[in-house]
Amino acid sequence: MTKVLVIDDDSVLNLLLTMVLEGEGYEVVRAYDGKEGLELLHKEQPEIVITDMVMPVLDGVGFLNGVAALSQHPYKIIVISSNDSVGDRRHLEIARELGAHDVLEKPLDLGLLVVRIKSLLS
Repeated sequence: MTKVLVIDDDSVLNLLLTMVLEGEGYEVVRAYDGKEGLELLHKEQPEIVITDMVMPVLDGVGFLNGVAALSQHPYKIIVISSNDSVGDRRHLEIARELGAHDVLEKPLDLGLLVVRIKSLLS
């Protein structure tokens, strides 16, 4: 079973993503900030990571920098973030620069997310 790590401080979105992905047959591990996400990344070894960019403790940029510091990593990373402001748009650009495999904007199209996950896994 494919394991997905969901990292988002919005507990409602985190739970919604979990329910949708489990409904698609994925095993889901949940974190609420980038620091917890990095800890679970090492422990759980997911194939796919879905991370928000704006979070407390360690944001998405910090998380992506932590992943980039690994010499080799097999993780496919999808970043989700709003695109409401210049700062939000810059986060999306930074995510791409730091190696995110895909970037999706909020409000999130859950059907599109599932399609993108399947595409990354094929």
